[in-house]
Amino acid sequence: MLKDTYNIEGMTCASCVQAVEKSVGKLNGVDDVSVNLATEKMDVSYDSTVLAGSDIEGAVEDAGYKALKNIASQTFEIEGMTCASCVQAIEKSVGKVDGIQEVSVNLATEKMDVSYDEDAVTTGNIIKAVQDAGYQATVESSSPTDATEDNDKKQKQMKNLWIRFIWSAIFTLPLLYIAMGPMLPFGGLPLPEFLDPMEHTITFAATQLALTLPVIYLGRSFYTVGFKSLFKGHPNMDSLIAIGTTAALLQGIVMTALLAMGRVQVDSGHPDLYFESAAVILTLITLGKYLEAVSKGKTSDAIKKAHGTSAKNSSCCSE
Repeated sequence: MLKDTYNIEGMTCASCVQAVEKSVGKLNGVDDVSVNLATEKMDVSYDSTVLAGSDIEGAVEDAGYKALKNIASQTFEIEGMTCASCVQAIEKSVGKVDGIQEVSVNLATEKMDVSYDEDAVTTGNIIKAVQDAGYQATVESSSPTDATEDNDKKQKQMKNLWIRFIWSAIFTLPLLYIAMGPMLPFGGLPLPEFLDPMEHTITFAATQLALTLPVIYLGRSFYTVGFKSLFKGHPNMDSLIAIGTTAALLQGIVMTALLAMGRVQVDSGHPDLYFESAAVILTLITLGKYLEAVSKGKTSDAIKKAHGTSAKNSSCCSE
């Protein structure tokens, strides 16, 4: 059942209340209707699969009165989105809140526009619905100070992503050399004797694990966001990254443990560890996140400039 609140115009006495309640109560799908003369409001509980808000408004008009909703529009800034699946998850979660009329999420600008009934839902309810979907939402502010703080925040995020990429690359490049170098044609790339996969297998595996763990730590946000979204039933791109790299990491750890216990023998080549797979994926995705953040920043700036130009043109035309 959906519960809506309407403002009723034109009522003057108890007879008006009864007329409105009787007219709306006759509609198929209405479970309960209550009209308050003092506040000039009507609360209606109804089956939204059978009845629409326009039907209720029509019933009130048939009784000789007018039903209005306190519809407000608000823009929210969304954090944590990575793909179209995130957009769908947020729209679905917010759309379930009673009193929401319309919700639209834009991945490029990371903003959400919501139309809602002020008598039935608050911005706090909307923010909680976004958080339940696994993301963060804040009410957009138009003040210059907040706009500057928002820009500074985005610049800081881009800087953090770049630093994460640099440090991830520092560990990933030697890891990739150790893991894949010997497999190249014409004898492969040389390795120090203590890293020989045939003679010092445990050292070979442990060194790769030691180089992988810092990359995993630097990319920990992929796991916190990805698994959280997965457990909530809204898997996104971070979920795929988290699952894939975790599988590669666990494969390497299990193989390293088996080598240490003597359960696996390496007769030729080198053990199947896959540590480098996890590290390379996280490093490249971090670079992609950085480039995406830069692109979004340019898009946002272009949109703001376009709005500013449009406002100036409108002002000139009005003069």
